[in-house]
Amino acid sequence: MSGTPRTRIAIIGGGSGGHVYPALAVAMELRALCEEVEVWLATGRKPVEKEWTAGTEPEPVRLFSAPVPYGLRPLALARAVGAAGAGTLQTLSWWWRWHPQAMLTFGGYVSVPAALAARAARVPYAYHAADALPDRSARTLARRARLVTVNYPEAAEAFPGVTVEAVGQPLRQWLFGTSREEAAQALGLDPERTTLVVLGGSQGAHSLNQAAAAAGPRLLRESEIQVLHVTGSLDYREVCDGLAEARIPADRYRVLSFLREMDQALALADIALTRCGANSLAELAVAGAALIMVPYPYAGGHQRYNAEPLQRVGAGVIVEDVDLTANRLAEETLSLVRDENLRHVRAEAARRWAKPDAACKVAELTLRIAGEKP
Repeated sequence: MSGTPRTRIAIIGGGSGGHVYPALAVAMELRALCEEVEVWLATGRKPVEKEWTAGTEPEPVRLFSAPVPYGLRPLALARAVGAAGAGTLQTLSWWWRWHPQAMLTFGGYVSVPAALAARAARVPYAYHAADALPDRSARTLARRARLVTVNYPEAAEAFPGVTVEAVGQPLRQWLFGTSREEAAQALGLDPERTTLVVLGGSQGAHSLNQAAAAAGPRLLRESEIQVLHVTGSLDYREVCDGLAEARIPADRYRVLSFLREMDQALALADIALTRCGANSLAELAVAGAALIMVPYPYAGGHQRYNAEPLQRVGAGVIVEDVDLTANRLAEETLSLVRDENLRHVRAEAARRWAKPDAACKVAELTLRIAGEKP
């Protein structure tokens, strides 16, 4: 009915794919759950964020924001404070016209101006914490939240005095609708071969790229494996040149700098070599990949905490970045290729750990907040 009041919800996710992609996932679920919900997404202003949200309707708001610098860097700090102020005013101006009933934020520096605006405008908000070890900014953003949802139950203790729900990581459901045969055909690979997928993020992970490319000749020589290697933007040419010099066939070792259709990689991933961002691990767990997890050794070491629960349940192994050599990667991979039962056990452990309905749960909880009185 045209006269039915609409529920308006603002979703904030920006700065990295780990913030934007779960925001998109929940936005899709909200629209699927309720015909009368109106969702508006806000991201940061990086050019790549326009690519990540291409086709999103309505067009996302691009908030002014800047990361708070580490150490004594007065100019960078002044820039961050100024951007937060501008972003807060921008958000308040947007909300003055749109009047949201609730906000959902996924953290990162883009969420700072939105949280400040929510407090000023008395808009109730929920905060989703993706990492197992929430950092100080996450704890600060959550302090005034009506509800905090967490990916890892272990993260709940970081938010004393706040209502917390352990739900898992919201994922875009279209990622899991592609068949193995369709993915293999699109990528020029064989659906019958055991597949190692190498993922290091949008720019890539140099140590993962080096180890995978160096291990490639041995892997292909000693097994019937095939490799799908998404290098990121930085190492693509170097990896391609190295594999060409080693005369590695492209139909067994496929190299891409970027893969927009990540559903294809997930459909093929029997084994995955990956960094340990919360989003990547959650996607690979739903896909049932046996995991070789290499935590990013910096940024407070938080990625190791993301990987440890998966190692505990038997879904994979953690290899420290400093220990990731071509030989170590080849040994870990070949053990899984040769022992189909071990690969199956790890895949099933990953699937049991996964929470594929997290996006729906977060959407339901956000709708509940929107219907509550202040």
